[in-house]
Amino acid sequence: MTDYRRLKPAATSENEGLLAMTKKERNIHYFKIEYAKRGLALCEGENLSMKDCAFTNNETGLKLRGYSDVSVKDCVFNGNTNSGILVGEGISGTIKDDSLYDNGIGINIQALHTFKSPLIPLFQRGNLSKNDRGDFTESGYGIASKVNKKGLLAMTPLSRHCEPEGRGNLILTESENHQQSGNILCHELVLKGLYVSGNSTGILCAGESRPDIKENKIIDNIDYGVYITDDAEPNLGGSGHNCIYGSGTYDLYNNTSKKIMAKKNYWGTVEVDSVELHIYDYYDDSFLGIVEIEPLWNGSKAAEGTMSSGIENRFIYSLKYASPNPFTENTEIMYSIAHRAEDIELNIYDITGRLVKTLVHGKKDAGVYRVKWNGNDNNNRKVATGVYFTRLVSNDFTSVKKVILVR
Repeated sequence: MTDYRRLKPAATSENEGLLAMTKKERNIHYFKIEYAKRGLALCEGENLSMKDCAFTNNETGLKLRGYSDVSVKDCVFNGNTNSGILVGEGISGTIKDDSLYDNGIGINIQALHTFKSPLIPLFQRGNLSKNDRGDFTESGYGIASKVNKKGLLAMTPLSRHCEPEGRGNLILTESENHQQSGNILCHELVLKGLYVSGNSTGILCAGESRPDIKENKIIDNIDYGVYITDDAEPNLGGSGHNCIYGSGTYDLYNNTSKKIMAKKNYWGTVEVDSVELHIYDYYDDSFLGIVEIEPLWNGSKAAEGTMSSGIENRFIYSLKYASPNPFTENTEIMYSIAHRAEDIELNIYDITGRLVKTLVHGKKDAGVYRVKWNGNDNNNRKVATGVYFTRLVSNDFTSVKKVILVR
């Protein structure tokens, strides 16, 4: 874990923590930014190299936007109410070996996966020919419409289907041939070696984003591990080797009509039928696309502790809100213990502070745990409708969360 004694003083502005550096000041190391509306907002066109920073208790920790190349490494995003990292249009680069926990959304990717006009000279080396309509075609790659009056081609997001979308647009198929040929240059965002846990949603892919997601631990998020919507098409099955399991609703929810590649991942089990229960796709709603999960990965790298980020033992102290909340019959409470085995207590109290139920009492190893409360007290009697409080206490940590029971 980062030694935050080395961090520079926190920014505490009500509206902005740090406004992005100029192009000559693109390296940001050892900052701690908290209690801001946006911890850091990257200006359009700026590149960013960030390492060993902490974003805690902001509305949004890090906002990336505007055709920038970024490297965000070994940072912590914790307790940000909206998003730990918000990714806008045209962002390329790597988000690597970071920890994102207890945020509203861990990584919120709202990007359009688009080209920039400076890429045009690359196509001048291509094999373009003119058809009967006056449009340009590039054999085997796609369709380009006429060059506009300014001499620039307006770019549209990548598509797996080669279809024209009006004047001034260039549409390219995203095929293996493109990736191998080296003739097509596009924005690529890589998420690698991340620890994403305890967020409402671990990774949200929206808009027309196409991130490459590999070698991450996306575990024990409250609602969703990975949620895919709009026209997004992340690749979780190239290199794969993600650990995706333990989220409260679904580990992966494909709310699109696209086929999502999610091969070679570990889902907490190697039983295909069990994995399918934690994925929402075509087999749950025929209007949605299939999530391709086979072949499965057995998680051996994670089990052996050889994952590239070395984050296997990076647990933190946390107490999550109960889910569902409010509840009528049963609710589940998730908590985590850091560093070592120690004695803990997890209790339920009523609004007067009276002890109602002891859920956990004793020694626990470092890790993430779940426990259910059925609305009964220590004498196994049903308690009344009302507001209650969960309280986790260990040697180094105390946290209280509200839960509402409705009979």
